[in-house]
Amino acid sequence: MENNNNNSKNIINVGRTAFFLAILIVGAVFLFLNINTVIGFFQKIISILSPIIVGSVMAYIIYPFYNLVFNFLKKHLKTHNKKDKNGNEKKDSDGLAAALAIFASVLVWILIFLGLIVLVIPELYDSLNKFLSNANSYRESLDYIITNLPVESIKTDLRNIFDSLYSSFDNTISNYVLPNISELLPNIYRGVQNVLSMVLNTFIGLIVMIYVLLKKDKIKPSLVRLIYAVFKKDVAEHILDEIRYANTVFTNFFAGKVLDSLIIMIISYTVLSIFKVRYSLLLSVIIGVTNIVPFFGPIIGGVITLLLVSLVTFNEIVATGQGSLLTIAYFGVFVFILQQFDGNILGPKILSDTTGVDSFYVLLATILFGGLFGFVGMIIAVPLWAVLSRLIDEFLVSRLKQKKLPIDVNDYK
Repeated sequence: MENNNNNSKNIINVGRTAFFLAILIVGAVFLFLNINTVIGFFQKIISILSPIIVGSVMAYIIYPFYNLVFNFLKKHLKTHNKKDKNGNEKKDSDGLAAALAIFASVLVWILIFLGLIVLVIPELYDSLNKFLSNANSYRESLDYIITNLPVESIKTDLRNIFDSLYSSFDNTISNYVLPNISELLPNIYRGVQNVLSMVLNTFIGLIVMIYVLLKKDKIKPSLVRLIYAVFKKDVAEHILDEIRYANTVFTNFFAGKVLDSLIIMIISYTVLSIFKVRYSLLLSVIIGVTNIVPFFGPIIGGVITLLLVSLVTFNEIVATGQGSLLTIAYFGVFVFILQQFDGNILGPKILSDTTGVDSFYVLLATILFGGLFGFVGMIIAVPLWAVLSRLIDEFLVSRLKQKKLPIDVNDYK
């Protein structure tokens, strides 16, 4: 009788497993066949919720600063204890400290935005405008350099390459851009619309950030309660532990990376200004911003800035007879030394290897998440990989323990 019951239970379990597996397969096939519709749906949801997402990200980024200011004010403001509706003592200074900390956080973001608008953007616009206005002279400069090369074969090869590039550019302008200018106008309009939408989302995000910081003491317990309500207690505790780990990794990584890139930008601008290199702010901003991207960022920034300096130097040589090709060499050496200093001294000192991700996996994660999520994916690649690899490792360890196998990877050499 007992064997029959066990057999019945086994049949039920097998049937239940097969049923859920069938649902999973059908769902996977449905998603595959309608992948564009599914992606479009989620993109629409993200677009609608973008102000909320922007505000939440802004609150997450500024929270360490907010917490620092709040604790400082809470400690130094005069306090008068009073009882809340539950009879618990509450300090009057807490509310004032929170309000002032939020005001300081908003002020920091406003100063950052104003700094971009007032200081960086006009300089970038002026630099790019001058750069583009001298495009023809850059072409003449390249022609002059190629003409005066000592080796005839190299001269011919370079001439053919640049003639081909010029021809392709001219054909693109003549055969595509000019005839289709009426079709390009809607794209330009959408671009302007996207910029205005981004500005509006940022403004709304600032308001959302204020509410998130104000309600953080209610939002966090609500999320924790939700997790405990949905999952078993041990599973919920494990999830919360993983969330805390992810928060630590992301916070430490981004705080360290932003500080690292800011220091590199300041060093670059200081050195380039001392040696009176043209477009020093533009070059420093490119070096600093691209430095945020792991592995590829410094390479991209170095190549772009070296190309800009080369074109400007060629133009000065041809147009005024001043300048020297050594400027390009000096700049290349400076960028190389700066990257070595950052990669081997400054970066490790600031980040302190907070993610623990091997250099090979940094490369792999940057390529993978960059391909999936673009520039944002490249920025979040390293901490996201650290979190995912920890989850995978915990799963593997758990499975190996169940099978009573060694968990150390060295045991499998």
